[in-house]
Amino acid sequence: AHPMSAKGVLVNPTLLAVHFINLFDRKETPECTEGKEGYIWCQAVQSNQSTAVVTLNIRDHDKTRYEARKALIRENVERLKKMEPRARVELELVDVYGNIADAVTDENHKAIDYIYDAMKELGITPKTIAMRGGTDGSYISTQKIMTPNYFTGGMNFHSRFEFLPVSSFVKSYEMTMKLLELIV
Repeated sequence: AHPMSAKGVLVNPTLLAVHFINLFDRKETPECTEGKEGYIWCQAVQSNQSTAVVTLNIRDHDKTRYEARKALIRENVERLKKMEPRARVELELVDVYGNIADAVTDENHKAIDYIYDAMKELGITPKTIAMRGGTDGSYISTQKIMTPNYFTGGMNFHSRFEFLPVSSFVKSYEMTMKLLELIV
């Protein structure tokens, strides 16, 4: 090879990042799952000629499956290291998201009771569902401050067509004011 050639020398961080992402099941992503189905979300890729950073998020309602997804990420990092030993591949795993259900105790359940009480007083029929979002409330709940989510009335979440009808905004506002009335 020519002394100025990249052949056999260059390790392309961007292509390595793409290969890493492709090690995961494409059908276990937010856009291919629903309800309580867990997923690994490739949130960001930043790369240039010398480095690449891939940011993944895990969402799962089941603690065992959540831990299994973390293990899969570790396994795929090891696969990548074996595939390209010249690359320096590092992994940083941080738990930043938890499930509100895992944080509920007898002592803090009153926060949830307030939501149902407010809905009853406002004539709202509850439709209790396990959310895959609500990151702030979930995190705060894991820090021992129960922060359950309730409706905003938004539609078409996470799309360019996301919107909030005024009537839904008003009902969510009424709900917030009722909660304040009941709690304070």
